[in-house]
Amino acid sequence: MSEDVSQPVDDAAATSFEDVATTSFEDRTQVHAHDGEPVSDDMASAAAVAAVVAIRQVALAYAANQAAALDQMETAKHDRAGFNAPRRNVRRRLPQAWTQTLGR
Repeated sequence: MSEDVSQPVDDAAATSFEDVATTSFEDRTQVHAHDGEPVSDDMASAAAVAAVVAIRQVALAYAANQAAALDQMETAKHDRAGFNAPRRNVRRRLPQAWTQTLGR
């Protein structure tokens, strides 16, 4: 970016944005650690990065766990061990109409 960029037409909006940017940084509340010491910006930034990394790891682990559970469910569906699996080596009963006499 160069210095010769044209200024926006609405100077009031640009000034208010600059004021908000500087005042929010200067007037923000100071965060203190559990021992009462103030937390520096570098420490807060590192903590934020660590939190994002931890959240991503938890999300990936959850997604992997869900995928494994779905795979296991699909396997159990077509396997003999599941409740929905058909019984094997069991003679099926004939419908009742086959055992009735014709009545002639």
